[in-house]
Amino acid sequence: MNEEPLVKVLIIDDDEDIVMVIRDFFEGFEQSHNLSVCTSSVALDAQKKIKDLKPDILITDILIPGADGYQLVEFAKQSNENCCVAIISGKINNETNPIVNYYLKKPFEFEKFESLVSEMITYALTCQNKILSQNIGNN
Repeated sequence: MNEEPLVKVLIIDDDEDIVMVIRDFFEGFEQSHNLSVCTSSVALDAQKKIKDLKPDILITDILIPGADGYQLVEFAKQSNENCCVAIISGKINNETNPIVNYYLKKPFEFEKFESLVSEMITYALTCQNKILSQNIGNN
């Protein structure tokens, strides 16, 4: 039986090296936390994946060919209001945005990234548990 992943992760960055590092890191959690990980490097493909996946975790750069990373974040939040968002970019300067959960400046320290991923997975699982509890309560 093929079980649907509990947490869907989408990584968006036009730097393929960054995408591979982040993807490889998440692969260590795929089975233990029932994750699925998808990637994209251009806006049009990213928008399609956001629409189809409704990701629980979105990690994106700000500068993406074809769109501003914040536009993709807004689109993801419309698709899944509980989507946990991290902006990972070299262009971050004390930024705040109410729809972004985390910011991490490139280049980043592995320990900070490891902590970020752990927090994002915990957030996504907590949201999933709340939704499951509500669904059970409504039946």
